[in-house]
Amino acid sequence: MRGWHIIHPDHAPIVDPAVARVYAAMRPRTPGASYVNYCDLDLPDFARAYWGDNLGRLVAVKQQYDPDNLFHHARSVPVSLPVA
Repeated sequence: MRGWHIIHPDHAPIVDPAVARVYAAMRPRTPGASYVNYCDLDLPDFARAYWGDNLGRLVAVKQQYDPDNLFHHARSVPVSLPVA
C-alpha cells in the first residue's frame, strides 16, 4: 500500500519511467517556472523558478529568522543562494 510516508519528500523523483520520459521531452519547451503551490521535485534550479527576483530577499529573511533551517521541506526557501 502506498501512502504519504513511503517516498521521502526530499528525494521523490518521478517513479514511472514512461512519465519521466515524457517529462524530460517536454522540459526544454517549458519556461522553467512553476505553478503556485506546486512542489515540483524534478524542477532544476527550483528556487529561482519559484521566486525569481525575490529569491535574494527571501534568503536574507531565512538567514535572519531561521539560520538553522528548522522550518524546511524539499523545496523551501534555502538558507543560502544556490549556485547558478
